Amino acid sequence: MSSMREYAAFITATRAPLADPASIYDLVRFATLAANGHNTQPWRFRIGTSQVLMIADVARRTPVVDPDDHHLFVSLGCALANLSIAAAARGLHADSNLHDAEQGRLAVHFEPGPRENSPLFEAIPRRQATRSVYDGRSVSEADLRLLLGAARVPGVDIVVITEKQMMEQILELIIEGNTAQIQDVAFVRELKEWIRFNPRSAMQKGDGLFSASTGSPIVPTWLGSLFFNRFFRVDSENKKYTNQVRSSAGLAVFVSEREDKESYTSWSKLPALCAAGDGARDQARLPQPTRRGSPLSDTARSNRGSAESPAGSCDAFRLRARATFFASSLGCRLGRT
Repeated sequence: MSSMREYAAFITATRAPLADPASIYDLVRFATLAANGHNTQPWRFRIGTSQVLMIADVARRTPVVDPDDHHLFVSLGCALANLSIAAAARGLHADSNLHDAEQGRLAVHFEPGPRENSPLFEAIPRRQATRSVYDGRSVSEADLRLLLGAARVPGVDIVVITEKQMMEQILELIIEGNTAQIQDVAFVRELKEWIRFNPRSAMQKGDGLFSASTGSPIVPTWLGSLFFNRFFRVDSENKKYTNQVRSSAGLAVFVSEREDKESYTSWSKLPALCAAGDGARDQARLPQPTRRGSPLSDTARSNRGSAESPAGSCDAFRLRARATFFASSLGCRLGRT
């Protein structure tokens, strides 16, 4: 099954510092460190002399949890952001046309430009997803202002909610959505396909969700599958989400103005959130997408004037047909500095 020491070495190599000067291959490696749903890494790259063609890898779709490929194209946008940020750190300007996303591909052209060694670049190899609880501390108003400022992206809005009663209302909807998902046999089957139960599997496949990151024991794949069938239950999973939300300083609700691949890919500008606040700040997406007309949509719309935000009223909180929501917890993780 390999050891955690071997896995740690594997991850360290994957997240090694970017070469200087960097080849396009080096830049692509940093692109693949982007956040992506289920860690499916749904992308392919065709490398040229001064350009990269990014292609949505539909063979890595998750059609049950992501039937409209929203997660897939947001993931592609995150990889584009990493690529652009890494290129800028090595004196290259990356130019792309998001309109091309409708065809499932993005051509990125590089040309010389000024060096921009930003906090976002430093954050790329350190980014990770965790499932632990927060420490209960609040996020300062100054950090929340930075968060809102960093999230000003055309076509995407954000509402930050820190009022506990409102957070409890949203938690009820998260629990409702999570319960429905876990009771869906197809969803559970698809999720299990992307779980890696031991270091060898995680390294060989180079993708998926490493179960050890959630505190699960390292076991052979066949045994992990049996354990998953036995212990992946509604009550235990809902308890995890409840603890995460209640220990969090707040929730951020993201609203997409349109539902098309270009709009999804435009979320590539949202990694600026990584630089908001100090280095101890952490965010964890609660993967409960909902649509306009759903309970979460109705709740958000009816509370648009009451959601707490250092920016005051939520005038930018626009709802268009079939807007997509994501609730993200904000705060500091226990055990993190």
